[in-house]
Amino acid sequence: MTKTHIFISYKTGDQQGLTASANAIRIYLESQGYDVWMDKSDLVSGEAWTSQIYEAIARSDLLLLLLAAPTADSLYVRREVDVARGAQVFILPVLIREDFDFAAALKQFDLQDVQVERVVRGTQEEYDRLKASIENNKFKTRDRQEKWLEALLGGRANPVFKTPYTPPTKHHSVYVLPDGASDCKIYLAAGDISQMRGIDVLVNPENSYMQMARVFESGTVSSKLRLHGSRRRRSGQIVEDTLQQELYQQITESDEYAIPISMGYVVPTHAGHPTSRLARNKARYVFHVVSVSVDYEAGERSITPIPDERIGEAVANCLDKVIEVDRARGVISPPGTALYAQEMAARDAYEPIDSIIFPLLGTGRGGRQREVSAVARQLVLGIRDYLVNQADPPDFCLKAIYICAYSELDAQLVQAEMDAVLQRRRR
Repeated sequence: MTKTHIFISYKTGDQQGLTASANAIRIYLESQGYDVWMDKSDLVSGEAWTSQIYEAIARSDLLLLLLAAPTADSLYVRREVDVARGAQVFILPVLIREDFDFAAALKQFDLQDVQVERVVRGTQEEYDRLKASIENNKFKTRDRQEKWLEALLGGRANPVFKTPYTPPTKHHSVYVLPDGASDCKIYLAAGDISQMRGIDVLVNPENSYMQMARVFESGTVSSKLRLHGSRRRRSGQIVEDTLQQELYQQITESDEYAIPISMGYVVPTHAGHPTSRLARNKARYVFHVVSVSVDYEAGERSITPIPDERIGEAVANCLDKVIEVDRARGVISPPGTALYAQEMAARDAYEPIDSIIFPLLGTGRGGRQREVSAVARQLVLGIRDYLVNQADPPDFCLKAIYICAYSELDAQLVQAEMDAVLQRRRR
């Protein structure tokens, strides 16, 4: 029989003996046959502790949130709860101290309507009630995740499977701004964005919880970039989920981000493992831009694609991020991480970003599959307006901006919009 996996989230340290209380709960649950994960006992030496923690949450059936006075003030606990919520993992609050306003703490975690268990004195009666609550709720995570997947695969979120333009070409058509407003060229690329070669930045349309699509789940941009950015054995087996792990690190170890991330905002990562296909294709970065807002409590209406009026903002945010990365000379990771140390060591050899490619935002699982022309027009207008209004040319080193159309039909629709706004250059 498969064991129930439980993740214990608590404020570490010696305040009020919280670690001792958490350990006591862990020992009891393990004695009852549960598979329990705690950061003090289960971290693997040599692996990034954040990636271990957040992967453990995603694999769990429940997250036990141990409540005491310091809990709500812990940035790491709040992030663990956010990740659990984004992964549809059921959260069970457990009160381990009573000398504070725990109702206010529950409200801060948005759990005021959830039943709370108590393990304050460590009595057998308290442990029995905790076990009963776990048994009553342990299947809710899988139920939620199945409904989530059904929502993604049905209705507005249903992806349209198309035949890609073959072979992929990044120079299908080339455009410039009228009157020479910018030296930056704008290209229509055709084919699979994950197969494009020699482009520095790949833009990934992502959901507001930054949960990349699973590689076996769909043919979306997110799933393909996740697959081709991973470290794999010669047999093809994934041994390191590089892009998703770095994305977790960015949103959990930097004060710049809070989940859920707002529509149109951008989180940068490197383009996967150095041995990955993306790296072999000379991609340097992936910019994850929120193109789908997710409300995990809204059922069939949980997915909201990026509207027209936000596409230009998303484009500007991505192009601003190019300037930001150039100014930082490639230092994009949170201080104290291994990647940050590598980036600092490589700053002197940094080369400015000279190319970026945008897919048709929101036309995959975002639900705007039949609105290719409308999305393309907003992308083109966003790029044009940014280049025309760019106020600081010395900081803008881009030489090429690409809009990627996946299929031959998409390419025809996108080209019509580019012809209407830009000046096509004959070759």
